[in-house]
Amino acid sequence: SSTARPPTGSSSACRYGVECTDFGEEHRKRFTHPEGILMACQYGAGCYRKNLEHLKQFVHPGDRHYRMGMVHFPTRKGVRVKPQFPTLRDLFNYCDPDESGNISMEEFQDAWHHLCHLPPDIFGTEGNTLEGSPVEAWKSAAGNERSHLTFAQFARWASDVKIKLPVGVDPADAQALRPCRFEYGKRCPCANFKAGASNHMCECGHKSCAHLSDV
Repeated sequence: SSTARPPTGSSSACRYGVECTDFGEEHRKRFTHPEGILMACQYGAGCYRKNLEHLKQFVHPGDRHYRMGMVHFPTRKGVRVKPQFPTLRDLFNYCDPDESGNISMEEFQDAWHHLCHLPPDIFGTEGNTLEGSPVEAWKSAAGNERSHLTFAQFARWASDVKIKLPVGVDPADAQALRPCRFEYGKRCPCANFKAGASNHMCECGHKSCAHLSDV
């Protein structure tokens, strides 16, 4: 018997799926890939690549599409790339995939579990992890009446439990300074983000996600 071939003009699925790193035009025309999901850059917030093609092909902490269900964390050298959350705003946005500006109890519990996997030094001096359960944490943050939390309410809860992450600000908030945190040998001296040729890049040459506020 003969092997069936796809109809002329149709594409077959790439065997590497979302982890495919062949972005060539010919390959992308020949094979289909999952839509609506991008691969996380393995270097995360420490990535130094500046070209727009890289920014289109991979997502980094602070990017709009760095959200649950929209980003895939690949395996590199046998180790799974882990989500990074330089600020509370980054974590909140990650758990708010529909960009509603609110997180539900289930999304809050996802955020709680991610916090539990962060380095111990982000917690206060009283311990090196969150205490209790995510259900108890939700009651503390939302009370008995709320069905969702705003970012301000989430940040207030994080402050109450001594989470030592910068709050972070919305990039549209021009009043808060966002100095560059990129460090390679020495830290970039840029004092505030200022968009260059691309909204993703500062004039200092580093990505928007490398610029974090102190508030």
